[in-house]
Amino acid sequence: MSASVCYWLPWPVTVNAYYRSTPGGVKISSRGRAFANEVESCVHEQGGMRLSCRVSLRVELYPQTRRKYDADNVLKSLLDSLEKAGVLENDEQVWDLRVIKHDKEDGVCGARVTITPI
Repeated sequence: MSASVCYWLPWPVTVNAYYRSTPGGVKISSRGRAFANEVESCVHEQGGMRLSCRVSLRVELYPQTRRKYDADNVLKSLLDSLEKAGVLENDEQVWDLRVIKHDKEDGVCGARVTITPI
């Protein structure tokens, strides 16, 4: 079993802003695509690695404001972006998922994602 890898990523786009309805059907919004590109850059800057096995994810959310939010609303964009960045072959590899919400902290905003092969 390999060691865990940890990434600091930007604050995820909520599912409410991730999709847009178009005449051609539902598509990922420009905000969703921009977030995925940011995640890809962050992953590569932090020494991204590709995993093809089952994984456990620990997602720690550090909000940018004191507004209330539902943790599950940010998971779709986060997992899809990790797949697009090449960290995961497919987000169906996630067999164990833990999400931890933190209170707003000065100077800290985003998501810390720890991925452990299982």
